[in-house]
Amino acid sequence: MCKYRVITFPRTWSIELQAQGEMLPNRENQVTLHLNKKNKWGMPQLNINCRWSGNENAMMESALDVASLMMKKAGFRNIEQRSFGQPPGLAIHEVGTVRMG
Repeated sequence: MCKYRVITFPRTWSIELQAQGEMLPNRENQVTLHLNKKNKWGMPQLNINCRWSGNENAMMESALDVASLMMKKAGFRNIEQRSFGQPPGLAIHEVGTVRMG
């Protein structure tokens, strides 16, 4: 049997879509130097305070809805919407401003 013929047999297939969006500048999201804690070189450790705003949460909900609609129109079935609630920084696509001083 030809090795490519195997793809013509019925199988269980799946597809996954992921969304990433822009993180708007937010005054509450800050990086500061810790007053007491130091790293092994004696430099102050960083305090990182960063949270999703309502805008980012709404954007991800919209992305779920749009992706689901696209899949339905393409003929997909058994569509599941999942949001993993990951903290900011894991996708490394968040954009914002750095305030100095």
